[in-house]
Amino acid sequence: MLVDGGNLGNEPSKQPVIVGAFVKMGYAACLTEAAKADSVRKEVGKATLAVVPPFDPTHADRTCWIGELDGVQVAFLRLEPPGQPDPGAWESALVSSLRALRKHADLMVLTSRLNDADNRRLAHRLGPTGLAQVMFVAPGNCTPDLPAEVDGVLLCPTKDRGQAVTLVVATRAARAPWKAWCRLEPVSSTYTPDRGVPILRIATDSARRRNRREPTERSRLRVGAAVQTVPRRGVRSMAEERPRSGRRHASRQAAAGAGVPHLP
Repeated sequence: MLVDGGNLGNEPSKQPVIVGAFVKMGYAACLTEAAKADSVRKEVGKATLAVVPPFDPTHADRTCWIGELDGVQVAFLRLEPPGQPDPGAWESALVSSLRALRKHADLMVLTSRLNDADNRRLAHRLGPTGLAQVMFVAPGNCTPDLPAEVDGVLLCPTKDRGQAVTLVVATRAARAPWKAWCRLEPVSSTYTPDRGVPILRIATDSARRRNRREPTERSRLRVGAAVQTVPRRGVRSMAEERPRSGRRHASRQAAAGAGVPHLP
């Protein structure tokens, strides 16, 4: 089951391409920030990709997601700093929501943007009662000792900008607690890119040009040349036809996620 933490960057022109890559690679869900949830849903359209905003105590049923994997119901929540004067009330509401969610899910997974101290404190509170088994820690809050198990909750490191995929495997014997382990799977240049990568790169270039006020005639001609050369000469020739500018590097970076291999 592929799930993205929702760090879609700050450049609107890239978002449709990134979301399109998620759909092509078979992602099950995108746990994104509240401000981008509606726009991501619009990009997803009728595709099968759940869009989950951060946990909100006032709308707990709409800010979590349950997916099925090999007969196991897996629940996901995205946690962000509460931003309210009484964090204790937010945490109590979270615990109550997790208890209700636990009745419908076998495995509880959190993606957290809280700081390290809050992550470990939550793990101490949620782990012994079985309200969480796995917690993905945002890249900026990862500590050198991760992955680490805290009272039955596995704290997993993550990387941004398509550097790596965090692979988690969880097993459970009959009536026994879940046992989970994880590793970072680097995205290597030796992997064979998906055939959709050239199309995504062209889409990134097109989206950038649509956001420019007055695209030049020369840039239009070069985009046309890139589209024509893809079927015959592949990615290399398309790269040669591109304008030599700083945008070229950014476009490649935006589509790099499509090269992630399917995980076992």
